[in-house]
Amino acid sequence: MPEEELDREEKLSPILYNQIKVQQLSKTCPSGDQIWQTGFFIMHDAIADGGERPYFPHVFLFVDENSELIIHFAMSHPARYKQDFINALLEAVEKTGSRPREIRFTEEMLVEMAQPVLQELEIRSSVLEEEAAVDRIFEGMIEAAMQHKD
Repeated sequence: MPEEELDREEKLSPILYNQIKVQQLSKTCPSGDQIWQTGFFIMHDAIADGGERPYFPHVFLFVDENSELIIHFAMSHPARYKQDFINALLEAVEKTGSRPREIRFTEEMLVEMAQPVLQELEIRSSVLEEEAAVDRIFEGMIEAAMQHKD
């Protein structure tokens, strides 16, 4: 297969998968009244999978804004973080069985990455202007991990 066809397939495959998943979730997960917060964080400790070089995993955290409970948590290799973030978002919707009314993001970059999915799922989005529950929860997770490490 020519290289340009491989490049094209590589670019289209994840998009097609996500579109199908989004359509399924749009039909099976009703729109709710929840507001979620989500953030993208980089772990402080490097890890190594198998024989590859160590890397600092990216962490995605989805939190219910009202209860401050963790809805979903996912980790990603830095080379795959964009696709993995979208997958984590879809997993969070699937796991809860409903679509939130709004998702508040810690960074504009995340909103831009998720916008096509958010539009199709009819979920509003905004960027958090100040430290949020999702930030405090992630810091708490890091502190707990550090205490456990000692």
